[in-house]
Amino acid sequence: MKLGIDNIKLPESKKRGPLASLDHVKELGLSGIFFSTALDMSPTLDMGELRDIRAKADELGLYLESGVGKINPYCSAEEPALRAAGDGDIIGGFTRMIEASAAIGCFELWVAPETSNRSIAADSPTTASEQTSPGKTNSPASRRFCRSLRR
Repeated sequence: MKLGIDNIKLPESKKRGPLASLDHVKELGLSGIFFSTALDMSPTLDMGELRDIRAKADELGLYLESGVGKINPYCSAEEPALRAAGDGDIIGGFTRMIEASAAIGCFELWVAPETSNRSIAADSPTTASEQTSPGKTNSPASRRFCRSLRR
């Protein structure tokens, strides 16, 4: 069994940055780190930075995992950096994150299909059949969004 940590839960991860966070993870005796999105590793998805992070993780014998964050199209307003990564196009931002993650060997990407922000969930333009229960309000929208990412 391997035990790792979510970078969001690693104290001072943002202050430290990804490379120093890898050192900290190793010092803690953990096996690896998970970044919620590739943007948490490099806000501009700079391939040089991302390759350096991968190389450092490999050098330390740590696993490195990533995600693409919220895939619910009604939550994209919560993630302006994602839209910026796609030059204003949310699909483009997701595509760039997926491609950047794959380029550094992160092939199993985490997603968050819903939001815990009830005001967003309540205001989302869903049909009556999509509003089946709290917490599942936008599942059909998230599925449609995922399908739009397939090539």
